[in-house]
Amino acid sequence: MPQEIGLLTDLQTLSRFVIGTRAGSGISELKELNNIHGELLISNLHLVKNVEEAAKANLTGKRFIQRMDLLWRSSLEVGPKSHGTYVQHEVLARLRPHTNLKELSINGYGASAFPTWIGDAAFSNLVTLRISSCKCESLPPLGGLPHLRNLYISRMDHVKSVDCSFCGTDLIRFPSLEKLHFENMPNLQAWHGDDDNCSMPSLRELVFKDCVDLRQLRHNLTSLTKQTIEGSPLFIGLRKFESLKHLEVKVESEWIWDSWPCLASLFSLKLSCLPTRKMPSGLSRIHTSIQHLEISHFYQLLSLPDDCLPRGLTYFSISHCPHICGLPTGIQLLKALEDLNIQDCKNITYLPELENLTSLVRLEISGCQSLSVLPSLPTTLQFLSINDCPKLSQNCKDERNPDRVKITRIFSVWIDKQHVVSSSFESHNI
Repeated sequence: MPQEIGLLTDLQTLSRFVIGTRAGSGISELKELNNIHGELLISNLHLVKNVEEAAKANLTGKRFIQRMDLLWRSSLEVGPKSHGTYVQHEVLARLRPHTNLKELSINGYGASAFPTWIGDAAFSNLVTLRISSCKCESLPPLGGLPHLRNLYISRMDHVKSVDCSFCGTDLIRFPSLEKLHFENMPNLQAWHGDDDNCSMPSLRELVFKDCVDLRQLRHNLTSLTKQTIEGSPLFIGLRKFESLKHLEVKVESEWIWDSWPCLASLFSLKLSCLPTRKMPSGLSRIHTSIQHLEISHFYQLLSLPDDCLPRGLTYFSISHCPHICGLPTGIQLLKALEDLNIQDCKNITYLPELENLTSLVRLEISGCQSLSVLPSLPTTLQFLSINDCPKLSQNCKDERNPDRVKITRIFSVWIDKQHVVSSSFESHNI
């Protein structure tokens, strides 16, 4: 940073302030810069050794700043001895911003607890809060922030559980919160919620990503419509969320099958990386509401039972399942299916006949090197794409092959990224 930047009292744009060790480069240079608009990132806060110097920064007086990022060097790397945790706490206590703030990010803070202004209901304009790589053992009470809509918590290695102290003590807690993400929390094991006093009435999206020790989610979230769980192999299963419509599970574990009866209201389901060898039978009878289903990276999957696909599917995708040999004949019962995608299933040798799928308009097949024959196709099909399927591609281009006839009436056909004109099989590159 330029030395003595604090003399530029009319400065309106300062997106980043890097604290240095030279004279004229400390955080107190911000004292008179009260006309800064927009966003301000303050880095190297671990260099602030004088609490009063932090107070001189006068962040409370900067009413035009809408987004603020406060960055210490990661406490996970530095450790408590490099800079006293008490000092860090007192520094952050004096870096309270103006209540006009809409977005706040705190990264690398090394003390064991947050100052009381974090979560103060006076921050009525705060919409987005990010807390990352901090050394605290518990989360601050944030439920009193009246207009907080997006909350992202990541790399909090010392947090082992979340309970309702996180929700605060207000009568209505997290009244506006819509998105809540927990990511890269290696020691987080459980969220013990209070269904009566902390309902999170507006929460729509909940994400747990790379929380490898997560086991339990005990909270009734009545408004939840979308949930993602990625990288939590020890999780014991989902509870029933009446409003849940979209679920994504990416985990090397099979707990999802035990949770299957709790997911009756789903519209969309994405499953990835499960070690399943054979999907359970009878799944189609439970989940008639599912319309969008994606199965990917099931590296041990050998087969799909005939009755595993929900009858109401409009979209079905299966990809990166190298050992599966074919699709179930039950797919012929999916009268509502509009879009079918088969990708990187190198051992698939056959597909069931599809001519009775009277809603199918789009079919994409790629990376299926063992597949050589197209099934019968419905007259409704409008788009066909075949890529990296050398046997099948050759047959579809051969005028003497029956597969050529199957695609002549399709409006748009693409083979190996070339658009094939069905009448004469003229082609051109994309």
